[in-house]
Amino acid sequence: MSAPEPLVAICTPVYDTYDPRFIRSLRFLQISGDQWMILEAHGKLLDDARREMTAQALTQPQVTHLLWVDADMTFAPDALLRLLARQLPIVGGLCFERRSPYNPALVVDDHVLENYPRDMLVRVDAPGGGFLLTQRKVYEAISAKYGARSWWVSTTVDDLSNTTAGDVSFLARAKACGFDTYVDTSVKIGHIAKTTIDETFVDRWRRGAP
Repeated sequence: MSAPEPLVAICTPVYDTYDPRFIRSLRFLQISGDQWMILEAHGKLLDDARREMTAQALTQPQVTHLLWVDADMTFAPDALLRLLARQLPIVGGLCFERRSPYNPALVVDDHVLENYPRDMLVRVDAPGGGFLLTQRKVYEAISAKYGARSWWVSTTVDDLSNTTAGDVSFLARAKACGFDTYVDTSVKIGHIAKTTIDETFVDRWRRGAP
């Protein structure tokens, strides 16, 4: 008997408006069958928005994954399918900061992996939340260990994190529950600015190319 198709809740915090390039990417995002739903939260602080959408998604027992996608990202149609194929509790695509020096969102032991492995799976401590696929069991484990709605917190939590960033605290709690975080650097995600900051742009910028 084959496993059921995953049902992915696509969660997008909206700070202002959608960029047309994000809408175009979302429109053509591929997912097997009709197994997906879209959640969004407007006009809220980031961690509040994340908590609200997480709670909404988890009220649906058929939801197997939450995909976090910022509204200023671009991605290929097969990006989600490729992350799903990894069958990992937490895995993201390759994102970059949209301001100089355009660092990749790949942090290990408090150091940015500027010279990261290309087109490979990389274990990281913080991948950023621009395009991050997470399995339902991660949230259930965090709730069981730390209490209800304890997934995204904006303050330092015991000895798990020395930062107030909610996404870093989330990943630290997930790690304490036994879940490592990975980035698939073959899944290229663009960060929308005046131009789109992706791997090709960053390579050209580092070489001093126009």
